[in-house]
Amino acid sequence: MEKLIMAEEIKEIKKEPLTIGRDEFLSKLLKMGAGALAATIVANGMLGTASKVLAKGKTEKPVKRKYHYGIVIDTRRCVGCRACVLACKAENKTPPGVSYTVVFEEILENRPNDKPVFMTKPCFHCEYPPCVDVCPVSATYKREQDGIVVVDYERC
Repeated sequence: MEKLIMAEEIKEIKKEPLTIGRDEFLSKLLKMGAGALAATIVANGMLGTASKVLAKGKTEKPVKRKYHYGIVIDTRRCVGCRACVLACKAENKTPPGVSYTVVFEEILENRPNDKPVFMTKPCFHCEYPPCVDVCPVSATYKREQDGIVVVDYERC
């Protein structure tokens, strides 16, 4: 009985005729797909060119030296004050919103009192620093005498 009621209700619904035929629909769909493909190809070409321009920074060859400086941070003693971030900003004269040192705060499960854990991520002065390779104006470079990565702010 329920099926009959549903069938009668369906008959009462007026269907509007489709204004587009199957062939026209498929033709428009094909054109949209071709347009999307062309846009993707153009965008990839532009991005490829941009990445080549950005990668013209210079990387100095690593110098063999007696010492290689590094940074050791005891994360157990970090209280998250972010004084290291402020000191880095002051030393490097970075604009607002830019910082080479970042402090992450995490709350780990199963820790006493759910105390947060702080992790500092400073500039590592890498052996082969990627920031030197991508600097578009070659303002970032690695000093030969000590291997420290430096930014020339006059050029930046």
